[in-house]
Amino acid sequence: HVLSVALQDLVDAEAMMDTEFFASHDLSCIPDHLISKIGMLKSGSISCPNGDQMRAQRDYIRAVAAAKEVYGVSSVNMIGYPEMITAALDGGATVALVLSQAVIETLSPGQIDKWSSYENFRLKIADNRAAFTVADDMLMLALYLPNGKIDLLQEWAASGDPARRWGRDLFSYYSF
Repeated sequence: HVLSVALQDLVDAEAMMDTEFFASHDLSCIPDHLISKIGMLKSGSISCPNGDQMRAQRDYIRAVAAAKEVYGVSSVNMIGYPEMITAALDGGATVALVLSQAVIETLSPGQIDKWSSYENFRLKIADNRAAFTVADDMLMLALYLPNGKIDLLQEWAASGDPARRWGRDLFSYYSF
């Protein structure tokens, strides 16, 4: 039975690595032990297959703002993200972030102090080349392109317990 589970994990990982999304992006931000389990994200898809990126971003911001647990790592800041994190904290969510110094420098003065005033907030500042969020059982994963630019037009969105566990494991790799 153990061999069949391990074999299925490998088959699922290989299938994910062959998808256009994962095959065309730099996966160096994902440690090897999680590459081998990337099949846990097979329930997902590109976040805006219909081409409506703005709707996908609004849906993402709405879901994170309403979540009870938010774990995120980011090397980029996007419009609406600071407000999204504040809304999640105001709603009582546990929020833990690992942000690059470049992101910290883009935040408005006092933003970190405001977030730090919440008991349910943790922050680590560390350089990284990652951009993902786990909010409750949803994972949003943005990856860099081989040319070194982050691809924010295509993100992998997955939900369910396997995606949540994989995302939390990736967060643990970067965090506290």
